[in-house]
Amino acid sequence: MKRHILLFALILFSLHNLRAQGTCIQTDACFEYKLLGATRFNDETVKLMYTVKILCGNKLDYIAFELPEGSKAATPANVLQQNNDYVVRNGKTSNQGQNQIDTEFNALQFNAKNTAAINNGQEDLFEFYLTNEDYNTLAATGMRVQTKTSNGTIGQVMFDLNACATVPAPGQDPNTRCELDLGEATFSFIDAISFPDGNTTVRFLVKNNTATDLTQLLIETPNTSAPIAVSSGNNGSAYKAKYNYSTTIDQDANLITFNSQNTKGYANGRTDIFAIIVPTTAYETDPFFQITLFAGNTVVSTGFNTQTCKDTPINPLAVELISFEGISTKSGIELNWSTASETDNAGFEVERSQDGKSFDKIETVAGAGNSTVKVSYTFTDATAGKGTHYYRLKQTDHSGAFEYSSLIAVTQTQSITTDNLSVYPNPATGNYFTVGLKNNVASQSTTALQIMDTNGHVVYNQQVASGTQQMDLSLSELKLPGGIYLVKLHYGSQTETKKLIIPR
Repeated sequence: MKRHILLFALILFSLHNLRAQGTCIQTDACFEYKLLGATRFNDETVKLMYTVKILCGNKLDYIAFELPEGSKAATPANVLQQNNDYVVRNGKTSNQGQNQIDTEFNALQFNAKNTAAINNGQEDLFEFYLTNEDYNTLAATGMRVQTKTSNGTIGQVMFDLNACATVPAPGQDPNTRCELDLGEATFSFIDAISFPDGNTTVRFLVKNNTATDLTQLLIETPNTSAPIAVSSGNNGSAYKAKYNYSTTIDQDANLITFNSQNTKGYANGRTDIFAIIVPTTAYETDPFFQITLFAGNTVVSTGFNTQTCKDTPINPLAVELISFEGISTKSGIELNWSTASETDNAGFEVERSQDGKSFDKIETVAGAGNSTVKVSYTFTDATAGKGTHYYRLKQTDHSGAFEYSSLIAVTQTQSITTDNLSVYPNPATGNYFTVGLKNNVASQSTTALQIMDTNGHVVYNQQVASGTQQMDLSLSELKLPGGIYLVKLHYGSQTETKKLIIPR
């Protein structure tokens, strides 16, 4: 049976190498900044990708990205001129008397026109190019990003490019998250990057281990009921990475074919990168691809599930997961996810990996069971040291059946301040919530737990037995109405407080 018709887009990468790291997120004033990553455009230039979200009602006035003193963003310059939403000034310390943009550092500046005056949770994508020399300079010093709203609110953050957007040296293959080695060919998953336009770029590294040059590569894409327009970086028919291809699309079969135009030497362990764009909702629902390599008379085919790194598909989650994100904080990596609906959902196991391949369970968060409204969850990984960590959710039904969520990568850039008190799930979506105690605080003689409402009334007070590390509290027994509460832990002469949200 043929899958539903899916139209999809190719993205043209004129490069020898690609690299995109996990998202780095920072906030300041009413701005949220994301460094989506970096790709090697060619041996001389690197492409950076940022998004900026306005969290308040005031509209975006400008955004400025730091450049080394005396430098400008690299070619192709026409990319900047094609953006009709912004006036772009390349290599400016200030707006030279026009009083629209004023930065203390040399920058690539985007001055918003009325059509791009985003606010109230809206975000926009900014892409630009740096020479290798300029990229390496900013990787050593950090890269400042400054924004201003229409009412004069200014935000400024510093990104560590080494932590968020490290690019491999020219001529080197990018790191991959996992691979399927079939002897005559090796298929590896590089990454999947989601963009504000609702699309996700998925990239594979393919090694041809035969002695014959690759002649064709086929990728069958996931199902979707929401097709998007076909396009590519070069008139809809060409694709260029290390080697050159023409592309054809079979809409009925959801199949794209990369036909060799010049693949001389693509044999004996040589590699190339193949990238496609699919709707983000389709990718999150069905991250399974069928990839087939042709090299002369040799045919090598495999399924590739980019979530499980196996050759078999998975069924959709019993919950409709609508978001799964992470952010670096002083308390650890904060993970947030939400569901649009849940069926027989016992809960989630939060799993962490250092390489994107081997995962360990670090926490269990109770689910809402059955729900037809949006439910939000949060968990802070207080044990995540500096560096990039990979996370996924293992959703389990009451019957014991389970499925995995998409994998995300989060870079911890801050030193962690360990809390002795944790409260989860938060919001408390089921009948129980858990209070966790760390560092043996319950061994002290005067340890007590209090819950207070926003009017300061104590609605729960309990002495904590020595050695207690976890307390499971029942909402039905506490008889707490929906609202916001403060959970206070008193030990010795110290007090720690956490906010608890009980849905109404």
